Amino acid sequence: MNAVDSKYIKDYATGYSVRVTPEEDVRQVYERILVEDYGYYKTEIDIEVRIPRGTGYYPDKADIVVYNGEGRDPAKDIVGIVEVKRPERTDGIEQLKSYMTATSATWGFWTNGKDIVYVCRQGTKILDDHLHNIPIRGQSLADIGRLKKSDLKPFGRDDLKQAFNRILNSLYANANITRRERLGGEMIKIIFSKIQDEKMYLDRPAEFRAETGEAPRKIANRVKKLFRDVLVELKGDNIFTQQDKITLDDSSIAWVVGQLQHGSLLKTDTDVVGDAFEVFSESQFVGEKGEFFTPRGVVHIAVKLADPHPNHTVCDPACGSGGFLVTAMRHIWGKMEKDPKWRGSPTLKESQQRMAAQSLFGIDKDLDLVKIAKAHGNYW
Repeated sequence: MNAVDSKYIKDYATGYSVRVTPEEDVRQVYERILVEDYGYYKTEIDIEVRIPRGTGYYPDKADIVVYNGEGRDPAKDIVGIVEVKRPERTDGIEQLKSYMTATSATWGFWTNGKDIVYVCRQGTKILDDHLHNIPIRGQSLADIGRLKKSDLKPFGRDDLKQAFNRILNSLYANANITRRERLGGEMIKIIFSKIQDEKMYLDRPAEFRAETGEAPRKIANRVKKLFRDVLVELKGDNIFTQQDKITLDDSSIAWVVGQLQHGSLLKTDTDVVGDAFEVFSESQFVGEKGEFFTPRGVVHIAVKLADPHPNHTVCDPACGSGGFLVTAMRHIWGKMEKDPKWRGSPTLKESQQRMAAQSLFGIDKDLDLVKIAKAHGNYW
């Protein structure tokens, strides 16, 4: 490969050769998310699609277009359009709306990788205050948020990390809470509320949902009810007090729900969830109060070198979000799964959990970080 070739990559969905740019990096991430997390086929996605506007001249190109699988006619076969920008850009939303007006698209979103804006068609109008997320493949706008909990799919690595980053950026800019460290505690409450919803009545639609055009207060009330159920279930676990409540404003709660409602946290691989927790906690806290987080690669190497065993006690005196403790726990559990003493035992899981409760300890000066650590470990 020569120097010129190294400036190009193969597009994820189409296979076209595309030039490497910051904007292209954003597009590649969201093409993957559309396919892996929303179920759209690569054959239904195209890039740099000319949009007919005005008298038939085709000067404009949409960054990503999603078709209905029946054809490529902009007037009847486009279901969604995505406009992407490099991270520092904030323009392009009106451009997206004009593309939708000129085509059959019913939904669209604009993103620069850090922020995201959803728009949808209502009659002849294109609205940017009705949609909390886009439909998965096969859904209409009216179906958004109405999946049965048993139908929720695991989050992909890109999707969950991007969602956590978008949530943090949006909350810090728009929520009624301005202290970044308090946002972590609020996020943990909402995450536990979603987990609570996923565990109950699998044949029913999710309570953790945001439907198209639904009032934020209605969405927030369902989430607050779920969190009250969490307090009852976790009473005595010292993660929350019985006086705790979600204090985010209703619009912010609805935004978080919209970002997380289409996937299952319980079905998601725990490594992915752990990565997302650390991304969120590092983004909030790093350097703000003299706290710095050890890179995950260093954590894995350190635990491998220490090589903790099931009969060892592990203590992290500055545990932060729990990365060392969870990695040590996974390391020890792996040993237990291979040890003839536990291998194949019907009580292996119970033995692993008992070991974790009796042998793994963490200390941190920040209560919100302690809650993140407890939440991180709760997935195991």
